Parts: sequence; C-alpha cells; structure tokens
Amino acid sequence: MADFTVLSQAAPALEVMASQGAFLLTGSPEKPNVMTVGWGSIGDMWGIPVFTAPIRLSRYSHELLDVSSVFTVSFPNAGEMKKALGVCGSKSGRNCDKIQAAGLELLPAQVVASSVVKGCGTYLECRVLSRTDLSLDGLSKLQRERWYSGSDTENTHTLFCSEILACYKG
Repeated sequence: MADFTVLSQAAPALEVMASQGAFLLTGSPEKPNVMTVGWGSIGDMWGIPVFTAPIRLSRYSHELLDVSSVFTVSFPNAGEMKKALGVCGSKSGRNCDKIQAAGLELLPAQVVASSVVKGCGTYLECRVLSRTDLSLDGLSKLQRERWYSGSDTENTHTLFCSEILACYKG
C-alpha cells in the first residue's frame, strides 16, 4: 500500500499545477534544465506513491530524462512565480539558460541528484520507473485537434511514471 501521507501532501499541489503550472527540473546538478509542466498525476501504483509526468518527445527535458532518470517538481504557491513559469514554458534549454532568464534560484534536492526551485510551496523528488509513449487512438477528435494538430501530430508525449522518493513543503 502506498504511503498515503505522501499522497495527501502532494495532491493539493496538482490544483496549482493545473491552474498555473509547476517547474520540472532534470539534468545534472552541474547543468540543470527546467521546464514548465501543466499536466501530471499523483497516485498509487505497485504499492508506492507515483507522479506521472507527460513530456513531449521534442522537449529537451525528454532527452535529459532518458539519461538521468530522476527529476524534481517544484510547485509554486498559488498566484506566485507566474512570470518565471512563462519564461520556462516558452524557451528551450537547448538554446538558453532558462534558470537565469527566469531569475530562478535553485537549491539542492534532498534525495535525488537534481535541484528544486527556491521559494516554492511543495516539492517532489522522483525516480523514473516506467516510460510509455502516449497513443492518440483513444482521444476524441476535439482533444486531438486541440493538443496534437498541425505539426504536433507526431510530437506526442511520453508518460514518465515515477516513484515519489520525497515530498516536502517549502
């Protein structure tokens, strides 16, 4: 059975992520990369707490996760850090230092070899357990048109199902 303390601590952060976004960090501590995520789920699989992060195939963070297999999610408090979330959601870490561009300060993660964004309300530290490329077969026409139209028809998401190794408040 999953540690429901972790699940109950982490679940309220999903509302913040859905309404304004959260910061997902991966890469190495020496060369971290941050992206804004607005989708994700928290639950119980294999008797452990998990966070599932859908990340588009084209994202630099996707490449980095294929190598590092660990990441953190930093959930800002409601209404905070909107400008930084906008910067991290509109630029690529391949081309610029988004941490500097967004004016973020990082702190070392407690358990995994990564970082967290200073000043956030809730933090998750995760280790990837499973990767699954998303199939569009079950999506409605409306969902496909909204999220995967035009050049995005081949740029789907990989679902990174990950064990939550640590969950704590900022």
